Amino acid sequence: MSELSDASRCLRTGTPARGRGTGAPRGGGSRPLRGASLEHGLHARLAREISSTRTGRRLLAERPRLDACSVSLDALRALPADTLGHAYSRHLEANRIAPLEPSWVVREETSDAGYVCARLRETHDVLHVITGYGTDALGELEIQLFNLGNLSWSPVPLLAVGAAWLGGWLGRYGGLHGVAGQLRAAYVRGRRTPPLAGVIWEDHWHEPLSRVRDLVALTPF
Repeated sequence: MSELSDASRCLRTGTPARGRGTGAPRGGGSRPLRGASLEHGLHARLAREISSTRTGRRLLAERPRLDACSVSLDALRALPADTLGHAYSRHLEANRIAPLEPSWVVREETSDAGYVCARLRETHDVLHVITGYGTDALGELEIQLFNLGNLSWSPVPLLAVGAAWLGGWLGRYGGLHGVAGQLRAAYVRGRRTPPLAGVIWEDHWHEPLSRVRDLVALTPF
């Protein structure tokens, strides 16, 4: 089992309310003990990196959540149309995604690594809004590659799995060469963007999306 296949489970989130119709994977499945141990190690390392900044330390201390018990989509929807919060609620509604139900495993997890894993899953769709990647098959792979670049994790296993997974859809996205170029661009874009795992997105719900992108120094397309 690869480093990526373990870690990427924590990069996926969202519960389709009625299904997206794209076939894009959103996580799940069992994993061997070895994989779980490796995944915990990766997220423990990421937690240490997050704790190196003031905002990151506050994130780990306060542990905000974006699960179904913690976020009010009605309140976000009521924000001005150009704000991050409104854009996030619109994204969920347009794609018929419901916030994750709180997992008792995660809720009972007290380590920073466990929280970081949950945070990566719960902010997955915030990153769709921030980065502009779609929720179709290619968009889901692009957001994964962006994340891996941003986290400085290897993209090689996902590139191989992703090409096989897209399979018959390659023609829709310009063939293997076109897909490979888009995935590489997503990874490079993530590498060039300052780390986002420690951002407290909840602090910026009320701010214009364009300003939030500038604040986090998002690398443009």
